[in-house]
Amino acid sequence: MTRHRNGGSDSGTWLRVELRSHGHTCTLVLEGSLCTTSIAALEAQVDQLGCIPCDDVTVDLQGLHALDAVGAKVLLGLRHYVDGRGGSLQITRTTPAMATALRRYALEYCEADDEWARGMEEESTLLASPTPADRGEGGQPHLL
Repeated sequence: MTRHRNGGSDSGTWLRVELRSHGHTCTLVLEGSLCTTSIAALEAQVDQLGCIPCDDVTVDLQGLHALDAVGAKVLLGLRHYVDGRGGSLQITRTTPAMATALRRYALEYCEADDEWARGMEEESTLLASPTPADRGEGGQPHLL
């Protein structure tokens, strides 16, 4: 588990990230604010993903109460990282406001990835990367 507290002028900005691993599935649980000054906590746990055999990654945002463009880009970059490893990414337990913000940032960030950006318009596919079933490898698709 990693916790980062910004020591600057905004001492209330903090992020706690817990990495849970079960078989080939990993879950990142975020609590606090994911922003420019706190992304180090998430990046440290993402580095740990490279050390364990995770095919499927879930990011649980239930405890996240603030998000800026930099934090959203880190989450969106995580999707590409997990895809590059042949896995799938789901972002779950978002509030409606957080889902809207993520969708808006995804559309700005992923202009070249038209298929994924179009999928962001449907709430049921919020940030879900292709699963093995989507790639024609069997199994059930993961929908949020």
